[in-house]
Amino acid sequence: MKFPLNMITNSTITWLDSIDPPWLALHPSRIGDVPSGRGTPARYIVLERNGQPALRVDAYPSSNECFAFNDAVLWREFLVVGWGECFYLVDVNSGAITKHALGM
Repeated sequence: MKFPLNMITNSTITWLDSIDPPWLALHPSRIGDVPSGRGTPARYIVLERNGQPALRVDAYPSSNECFAFNDAVLWREFLVVGWGECFYLVDVNSGAITKHALGM
């Protein structure tokens, strides 16, 4: 489903250290160095649209990355997440991820 621009403007992005329902019910997109057993993410990024859960991103750190900052913003139909030495484009409609290394 494509979301019209007015639905994107009624959205809230929140960084969390832990999550509870209803976020546990969403299938997450995963960024960073995801361990084979998955384990517990370092952070969760959740997108709420019109007060309803819309997208969950589980963020895993890399042992060799510097985390000077992290941020997330909506741009068109993407959640753009700065995490470690990369930024990620997470498609709000499908959850598909494109990773871009910043080469720091």
